[in-house]
Amino acid sequence: MSHPALPPDISRIVGSLFIAGFDGTEISPNICSLIKDHHVGAVLVTPKNLTSAAQATKLISDLQQAAYESGHESPLLIAIDQENGVCNSIAAGDDIRQFPSAMGVVAGNDRDRAKLIATATAREMKCLGVNWVLGPVLDIASNSNAHPLGVRMMDEDPNTVAHFGADFVAGYHDGGVAACGKHFPSYGNVQLDDTGADIPCVPDTMEELTRSAFMPFQSAIQEGVDSIMVGACAMPNLKEGLDVKHACLSETVVKNTLRQALRFPGVIISECLEVESLHESLGFGQAAIMALSAGCDMLMVCHSFMNQLESIEGVKTALENGILSETQVRDSAQRILMMRRRYTSWSTALRPSGTLGLSALALSHSELARSAYESSVTVVRDTKSVLPIQSATDQTFGLLLLTPLLEPLSPLDNMKKHIGANGSGTGKKIYMEGELTFRELGLLLAKYWKGKILHASYAVSGIRPYHEDLVSRAQVVIVVTADVSHNSYQYAFTKHVGMLCNMSTDPKQFIVVATSSPYDFLNVTQVPTYICTYDYSHLAILSLVKVLFGYIHPVGVPPGHSPVADLSNGAPVRKDSLGWLVQQCDPSRDMDGIVAFICRVKDIWLPWANITHDNVRYLLRETLSGPDSMIFLVKNTSTHVVYGLCITCYVESIARASIAFLAVDPEKRNLGIGRSLYQRAVTCLVQQYNPRDFQLGSDMPAMVPGTVRYTGKTAGSPVPMNLMLNHGWAESIQRQTYILKLSELMTLASFMNSNSSQYTFDILTDEREFDITSHSTKCLEPYRQNSSTLLFPMVVQEMYRYAFQASSGADVMVVRNSASNAVVASALLCSYQSLPAKYFPTLGLDDAELAGILIDPTTEASHVLSYLLAMAIGRCRYRKIANVESRLAEGYLDLGVFLKAGFQILGEFSTLYCGASRLVQGGHIIAPNES
Repeated sequence: MSHPALPPDISRIVGSLFIAGFDGTEISPNICSLIKDHHVGAVLVTPKNLTSAAQATKLISDLQQAAYESGHESPLLIAIDQENGVCNSIAAGDDIRQFPSAMGVVAGNDRDRAKLIATATAREMKCLGVNWVLGPVLDIASNSNAHPLGVRMMDEDPNTVAHFGADFVAGYHDGGVAACGKHFPSYGNVQLDDTGADIPCVPDTMEELTRSAFMPFQSAIQEGVDSIMVGACAMPNLKEGLDVKHACLSETVVKNTLRQALRFPGVIISECLEVESLHESLGFGQAAIMALSAGCDMLMVCHSFMNQLESIEGVKTALENGILSETQVRDSAQRILMMRRRYTSWSTALRPSGTLGLSALALSHSELARSAYESSVTVVRDTKSVLPIQSATDQTFGLLLLTPLLEPLSPLDNMKKHIGANGSGTGKKIYMEGELTFRELGLLLAKYWKGKILHASYAVSGIRPYHEDLVSRAQVVIVVTADVSHNSYQYAFTKHVGMLCNMSTDPKQFIVVATSSPYDFLNVTQVPTYICTYDYSHLAILSLVKVLFGYIHPVGVPPGHSPVADLSNGAPVRKDSLGWLVQQCDPSRDMDGIVAFICRVKDIWLPWANITHDNVRYLLRETLSGPDSMIFLVKNTSTHVVYGLCITCYVESIARASIAFLAVDPEKRNLGIGRSLYQRAVTCLVQQYNPRDFQLGSDMPAMVPGTVRYTGKTAGSPVPMNLMLNHGWAESIQRQTYILKLSELMTLASFMNSNSSQYTFDILTDEREFDITSHSTKCLEPYRQNSSTLLFPMVVQEMYRYAFQASSGADVMVVRNSASNAVVASALLCSYQSLPAKYFPTLGLDDAELAGILIDPTTEASHVLSYLLAMAIGRCRYRKIANVESRLAEGYLDLGVFLKAGFQILGEFSTLYCGASRLVQGGHIIAPNES
């Protein structure tokens, strides 16, 4: 349908608001039409689309190719439900690792490992071309064995879910993909009523939700979660006089609570509009309009092509009729576009690393999976001390294994018609049915048990005479259960077998193993030995057998028992902090150790930088040669191995001190090293310079601009923001800084059109040709309130004066107005080891920095910037510079112009600024608890 009254670009805007699914393992005409004709900006891939890693990589690459050919500005968001455990959209196999479910990971009670698992999952998905994982699940378990989400939830304790949820978000980011917290406002207490309106119902009041259920979402928001999914549940008790039929259609839930009260700045996604209770009562077009009106940014329609078209058409009609605000829709599209830019680039979207990339990860990820599963096995009770099992001495006695004769119902299957077939995740059934499901367990037990093993199945028919006979002949009886709440016969069968064991005249060891929900017999004390594995994949079963026979010590904890500190005091569980000797760098003694340290941890702390031993030495020499820079280190005083490093600098012209770089060896985290470094550094800066304010991160000199919000291959945050906010930095100013890079200039087929009769381009060599003082003051005057060091005229002037020195190795480039000959723009091109390059110590040997960009605010800034970038690219090619980087402060210049010129976002950082008085109180430095 045509909509002539709408602006020409509205079709692209509307399409970008949709997440579409499709059928088949190859790109179909329908999904192709959605991408090309309707400009849909995100695609959800599900088990019905994915058969193997190689096939998945090709399919996703084909989807991106369709988007590229149809003129999409940024690659598609490719979303997937890959929560691990029972929820995998692509099955574990030779290429994809199997990790425990969320509850299994939390049972392992190791937050560092939880983050590593999320990172590993993200990296494997990124190899396939996926850039958006729809996780983590932030719902709080309700201590119920019948909860439909099951082991996809983490724990009963809101603090535990909040801490681990933030770790999962950080891990996904470290792996280079976007994260999505779900299911707001929380399905923790959801009630499913199949006899009534068939709508999942959350009975909590706003006060109850705020006290508990919102905590994990708040923690994820603080961690920078990119998106949050709002469910389609009813909320009859949310507020007095308000009956919410569907949360994702409620302005009170979406806009007033999530966007405003919880201050979530990211992308809000609606539940899948094909949920029965939604579309049957409203229709797809109406549901789409209502979701956007409520404040959702993105709409998920997972299945039917006709439903997808109806939803898109409904939004366009609502815009044309004024029912929807064009401004609001454009704001939503902008939030989505920023997420696309942050996690996608055409170079990787069209050529994902695929199985080759997965092969490189296989060894480390396999070891991580093994340790995760071994740590997740939970011995809830062993009141008769039967573990580890002792092998029989009498060969007539044996071990009896009793396993259910069915595949346990996936939690997802029960959620589908209530909470969306894909909106909440569609797990692929990766296990075989019947006896084959647990055949592997029997075979593994046979490797350790020296006596006779008997394996029998049980089903709905309950206990049979042959079961009783087998129990009477066995020394050890192991009963396996799987989701008792959905298979109630298992409960009766297990209780009956337990009674037979108790009544036997021969002592028998009776063990129950729950291979899905831990709630099967969690509170049934009549089961003396109760073990939980949270799923029954190969590694889960193998780890169970090792625990049974004492080859590993079980460390898993059941839901509600993870000793995580209360979130309200901001103190996560940590190892004991130690007092560390912090030394100031002695180049003759410490240079080799520091170089080795930075090269050892470069992928974690400087993931965007082209770091080699040579340029690390250059960086350190330049840092130490500056009168206002200091390097502090913590090391092993015997071996001289460096464990932690802090670099500081001071900009005299603006009286600002910076923590430019703060890094700790990952193997030495949480021991107090970061705290000790930070406290010594701040103390020295205060004593030596008495600065007016402090900066966390350093954008000038350009080391680490701040806390990492995103890098394409981030593996850790150089300065953990969550550790700083409660220690003097809580009321600091935060500004975003982008590191941009344009690569392989010499092989670039073409670059921006530089033809313009309005302007001329020139390279200056004499400072007298150019009044940098008045020019920089005029250009930066509108940005006086921006705290970025990049935008202080005195700092920029100093860079230009270095560049004008003879043999500086830097170009001073200017753009003049052709008519008046007045300078309307300028920039510096600083190659490696040029004089101004001291401001950019992480530059690679073949790189240059485009710095000090100044645009006259009275001109058409974007047009002038576009011309300047075009000429700068040409200059780089002339000088045979392979790559050029640039740093851009939030609110200054148009990021889109850089992206259009071909620059990629290497990293996005939050730089923090605060007054010195906030860090120094009563002569004491307020230091973070740990780093």
